[in-house]
Amino acid sequence: METRSIILPKGGTLEVTMSPEFLKAVRDHFQVEDWRHLDDDHIRMFIHGSVNSAIAKVERELTS
Repeated sequence: METRSIILPKGGTLEVTMSPEFLKAVRDHFQVEDWRHLDDDHIRMFIHGSVNSAIAKVERELTS
C-alpha cells in the first residue's frame, strides 16, 4: 500500500492510500508504463473522473 497527500487545485489536500491494483488501474487508464512515475495529477484525475461518472450514472437512473 502507498499513501500520498495530493494538493488539490482549489485548496485542500486529498490523502489517498492506494493498493497495487488501484495503481495498475490508473496506469492502464492513462497508459503509463510501469517504469514511469505516476504523478499526483494522474491519481487526482482518475478519482475525479470515476466519482463524476458514478454520480452521472446514478442521476441518469433516477431520472429514467
